[in-house]
Amino acid sequence: MGDTLERRRRLKPEQRRELIIKAGAEEFGRHGHRGARMEDIARAAGVTKAVLYDHFPSKGALHAEIVTRASEDALAAIAAATLAHTEPRERFRAAMRTSFELIAERPDLRMLLLGEPGAAAEVTKASTRAQRQARKAMAALYLFEPRFLAGRPDREERAEHIALAVIGLVNALAALGVEKGLSPEYLTELGMEILDPGMATMAGMA
Repeated sequence: MGDTLERRRRLKPEQRRELIIKAGAEEFGRHGHRGARMEDIARAAGVTKAVLYDHFPSKGALHAEIVTRASEDALAAIAAATLAHTEPRERFRAAMRTSFELIAERPDLRMLLLGEPGAAAEVTKASTRAQRQARKAMAALYLFEPRFLAGRPDREERAEHIALAVIGLVNALAALGVEKGLSPEYLTELGMEILDPGMATMAGMA
């Protein structure tokens, strides 16, 4: 125990900050913004509350940073998975499977990204930004396919609206997966069964 504390004292500030972010993600993911306690985060990170507040001036600032980081990491992982495929259906399958795998690895991810009533203003702003980025990334998968609504003047707007609906589906399936213990593979195939007919019709790929 003493050796662990001594090692924590010798950490560089950026290393200590990462420990706080990791502990905070787990705390906010379990208890939400209002239920999370800064003293519990500090204890889990192995720092004092004073050190925690040296890095983050408020609970809202810490939570907002965690939401932003989680969003960036998730989008990067999904983008990397889709780049491995050129066929539209396979890009969607890769995006959905990666999303479900991330949530299976980190059950707190959905709560961190979906926002929470009563959270601090900076957290709400970070969640809104994360949702907007996810919507644009999903819309880009549709717009990448030139046959998707080809010639429609509202093509980009419609892609964003469809993306919003698809993200809602992913969130609903993720919740079902958590509740029923369903695998990412099963959830992916279920999602593709729901989406595939519409994708084929809209992109002229039937």
